[in-house]
Amino acid sequence: MPGLIFHQCLTRQALKSNHIAHAENLIQSYCAYPDFYFEERTSEVKPYMYFHDGIQFHYPPHTPVEEFYRYWDRDVKGNFPFNHHENENIIHVESGFRFYLNKIIPLLKNGEQEEAWKFLGCLLHFLEDSTFGVHALEGADGTDLFVLDRLFGADIAKYLCSISLPERFHSITVEPHPLTSDSEEFVPLLYARYVRDTAQSRQILFDIAVEKQYGKSHRSIEENLELMFTRSLQLAADAIATVLLIASGENSSISERKLNEFSPYHYPIGGSGFALRKYEEKDNTITFGVNSRASLLYRIPENLYKTFSCNIHGIGIKQVVLELFNKNEIIRRIEMEGEKEIFLEIPSPGGTMGFRISSPDICGQIRISDGIFHRK
Repeated sequence: MPGLIFHQCLTRQALKSNHIAHAENLIQSYCAYPDFYFEERTSEVKPYMYFHDGIQFHYPPHTPVEEFYRYWDRDVKGNFPFNHHENENIIHVESGFRFYLNKIIPLLKNGEQEEAWKFLGCLLHFLEDSTFGVHALEGADGTDLFVLDRLFGADIAKYLCSISLPERFHSITVEPHPLTSDSEEFVPLLYARYVRDTAQSRQILFDIAVEKQYGKSHRSIEENLELMFTRSLQLAADAIATVLLIASGENSSISERKLNEFSPYHYPIGGSGFALRKYEEKDNTITFGVNSRASLLYRIPENLYKTFSCNIHGIGIKQVVLELFNKNEIIRRIEMEGEKEIFLEIPSPGGTMGFRISSPDICGQIRISDGIFHRK
């Protein structure tokens, strides 16, 4: 799970949801190209593969959360990290998204639909793998495929791979929602969806393992499978709708984007850490605890937005220094104390953008609300 039948079903229903007919090769073959590469069709599918640092765009590197807390030291000013953390997942996945987008769009514009479908099949395969089945354990904030085996002392991975697709899933469709009509905006928005959907599918896999081993899940295995299947289908359908919209040349981009629509490459952890709370936030608010040094940094497309604005509220903080980043450098430092709230505006946001919080001690919380990117 997922195997060829799963990919074919998800791809078929994603195309059907977009009212696309006459794409049988995409359904039967192209959506499985990344698997075929390591089988008998290597030379045929090799032109459509993307590799980054020797890793196929198929099983991306995960981002180990321990990197955020393992490498620390202390001096008279307090605790500080002493290594530069690289989020290999976002580097690998965003570069893969960009590669396939830059292949698919020109081909569609030139009327070379069949060739475009081959690259699209590879992109869909990655999204489907990441959000439906054991591969959801990997990737952003993830781990290896066999972690559930070690946690439960049983062959959970083998069990998950043996589950059959219920027949009624073959008739499920969704309403596609294009992410944007801008190719530069598409990559980070799709990455954020991939991160969120993968994390939610990962939680469902754990629930399935609990039900299988102990029969104590609050949902049946089939109900969990349907949740995961529908989420994966929605992501695939939205990706298809987006590339078709971009290729059409129609401009339907919205004037504002919420900060929560993007996924950071570096984020705080701890008792109220971003990693634990990011999927709970229901509005455009991000809250995390001040833990000596905490960073919330994003990779934002250059020359796309006119300004970024937000409110920052300190709750019970002491001697906190807030550093604002834009275009890969610090542009402002602000000292915060107690229950302080400030309004911030960053002109021409792009590149590495975000916030770094430092304090001599662990204290209070920072709340970032109403974070909005305003388009030019």
